[in-house]
Amino acid sequence: MNNLKNYQILVIDDTPANIKVIASTLSNQGYKILVADNGQHGIAIARTKLPDLILLDIMMPEIDGYEVCKKLKADAVTKDIPIIFLTAFTETHYIIRGFEYGAVDYITKPFNISELLARVKTHLRMREHEKEIRILSMAVQQSANSIMITDPAGNIVFVNLRFLSQTGYEEHEILGKKPNIVKSGRQSDEFYKELWATIAADKEWRGEFQNKKKNGELYWESSTINPIKDMSGKIIYFLAIHEDITEKKRMEEELHYYSTTDSLTDTYNRRTGLEILNKQIQLANRRNQLLTICFIDLNKLKFVNDSYGHAEGDRYITLISDTLKNTIRKSDTLVRLGGDEFLIILPECGIEQAKEALARLDDKLANINQSGKYPFTASISYGFAEYDPKTAPDYESLIALADNEMYRHKLFLRQERKQ
Repeated sequence: MNNLKNYQILVIDDTPANIKVIASTLSNQGYKILVADNGQHGIAIARTKLPDLILLDIMMPEIDGYEVCKKLKADAVTKDIPIIFLTAFTETHYIIRGFEYGAVDYITKPFNISELLARVKTHLRMREHEKEIRILSMAVQQSANSIMITDPAGNIVFVNLRFLSQTGYEEHEILGKKPNIVKSGRQSDEFYKELWATIAADKEWRGEFQNKKKNGELYWESSTINPIKDMSGKIIYFLAIHEDITEKKRMEEELHYYSTTDSLTDTYNRRTGLEILNKQIQLANRRNQLLTICFIDLNKLKFVNDSYGHAEGDRYITLISDTLKNTIRKSDTLVRLGGDEFLIILPECGIEQAKEALARLDDKLANINQSGKYPFTASISYGFAEYDPKTAPDYESLIALADNEMYRHKLFLRQERKQ
């Protein structure tokens, strides 16, 4: 990735406090920051400065973020600038609406600094990758992409230099062979049957392959295959143009990771965790299955941060999360809601069974504390709630019940220490 100082980020938000925090955070990372306090001003700056990325608030007076996005995407000058929405909305229809207008991502308020930086960095890297893809596309006529031509029986009659350099084969090893010489086995037989049926019917086929090089290394290709016909309309060849999208796939995986995972604990983040919980509630309701959640709060995290520093505070958080991972079932889901709060989603599990798991966790923490390995005492407060469509029909009410139980447990522990 190029020097960060080469990248300009435009922040469009009508709240000065938001602009100040975002601008300060990104400036400290070396980015050049442009700011606009309303939609019209933001559009004007985008057209003249052509930033590499736009962070756009949705709720603004006069012209909201959706309209700003719509105008920018309709303008040939600004249509390719990636836009990330900043929003307090978490409902699906708001998110979908943003994507329909052309946004590439969204960040919910109040935002997590680490998440903000990760998403900005990832989209700038994707932006750079997209520029590389565009350059490659302009060179297609000069055979910059991998090209293969076969006869109607599927025997390879031509490959270009790009194909040879990409796969590691010599020309004499390829000509006369079938395209399955680079087959990885990752696609099904039905996949290839559908491909050949499409092109044999004189239709264009588009899709993605995960193929294998001569040395066994796997790579991804986005491919277009077209029949080539003679003057009588008879198919005499098939032309396949392959674009290497291995890096794009890797970036998609990286973006997925950063958008779903808490970077400190490597657990699901709040947004993803709540989506999972909502799906589990729907599943439990449909199948009439048990579902229990456990709301967890780390005791005295602020004290640890103040007494030993934030590095030890992070160590405390990861100690609890790692111990939780080693305690719960593979079918359970651990979520960091934020700060000192975690959530465990336990499908097909009643409260009593869930309590047994947390009792094992208490025993493990007691052993850790007795070891004297850490300067702090690791302990948690927790509360359970079991899904009931009558008393807790949605994830908000279910979490609220577990949260209340957690506070009762915390109060109990305080009173127990006083005795």
